[in-house]
This record gives sequence, C-alpha cells and structure tokens, in this order.
Amino acid sequence: MIKFSEDRIAELFVKVGLEVADGASTAGKLLYYGRCILKTKEAKAKLAPIKKIVIASYSRAGTDAKAMMEVSQTLMGESAYRAVVEDAGENQTSLTTGWEILGIKKKRATEIWKSVLTEEFVEEEVKEEDSYESLVSAEEREDFKKREEEKKKVEETETTSTDNARECGDCGFTLFIAKGREFKFYGDSFKCPECGASKDKFVGVNF
Repeated sequence: MIKFSEDRIAELFVKVGLEVADGASTAGKLLYYGRCILKTKEAKAKLAPIKKIVIASYSRAGTDAKAMMEVSQTLMGESAYRAVVEDAGENQTSLTTGWEILGIKKKRATEIWKSVLTEEFVEEEVKEEDSYESLVSAEEREDFKKREEEKKKVEETETTSTDNARECGDCGFTLFIAKGREFKFYGDSFKCPECGASKDKFVGVNF
C-alpha cells in the first residue's frame, strides 16, 4: 500500500528488531509478521538477524532453540486465527477467512474453527450444507477427533495452566509452549531468557 519493496520492508523489520528495548519478545513477533507479509525467499532471508535473536533467547533457556522457535511461531499464528474466529461471532456457517494470510493450512484452520464454535458457541446450530462436516472429509474429521482426545488427556494430567503462552511479569518476554512438552521447555528450573526471572514470575496470557 505504501509502495515499499519487500527488501525495504525486511530492512525496516530488522532495524526495529535490533533497536527495541525488549529484544527477543518483539523479535519473535516481527519474525512472524515478516514471514506472513514477505513472499520472496530473498526478502525472507533478510530477516536472519531477527531470527538469530529469537533462537539465541531460547538457547539461553536451555531448550532446543530452533524447534522451540518454530513451535512459538506456529502457536502465534494459531492464537491469532483463533481470535479472528472468535471476533467473527457465533453466526458463522463457513470457515472464517484469514488463515491463508496467517500462514495456517486449511486443515488446521478448520480444526481451530470447529474448536472455537464448539467451545464458545455450542448452542448455535450451523446450516447443514455449510457446516464443518461439509468442509472436510470423514478421514479429516476422524483425525481431528483423535487430536482432541489426545489434547484432553494431556490437559487432564497437567498441573500448570493449559494456556500455550506465558509472559514474564518482570520484562514482558513471551514464551510459547507446545502442549504436553512443558517438562522439556518449561521445567521447574526455567528462568526468563531475557531478564533471568524465575518461573513463578510467568503468567498465562491470551492473544
């Protein structure tokens, strides 16, 4: 809209990422937005300095840094899409748009869409011809059912909050944790990679 080239946009993202005070927290968001906005491999490659900041932050926390970065990026997109679906309201009869822009595959977007409608708007009946069942195959519905059952088992055994996102109360650093993998990425000895705060300083947040 403002006639910037992708290379220029990438340069501005990196400039902000290197200058902001909260470092890794903002870098993670900039990396995600950049991946969504930029289309060429060359422009995305220019985001490397931001990616380096994010990976370094997870390395200091003693985690599988690259894997944790990708998990956090995925969960950031899914959280954003969930918010989009919730904002669209209870009268939806077809898949909420926006998943393509957020870098989410249609199958996963459909799972989130169905989950939100079931959890938030359970009393609302959607039209049969436009319902969830008409959007996906029987195989996909069965896969979704299995994933929901596995998710329920994990939540029943968890002793911590089931929110995926945790935010440091001291510096605002945001950590995204894969469900069921808290023992690896968020153990008792966990400390904030940004300011060194202890685990009890982190609280659950929603996006």
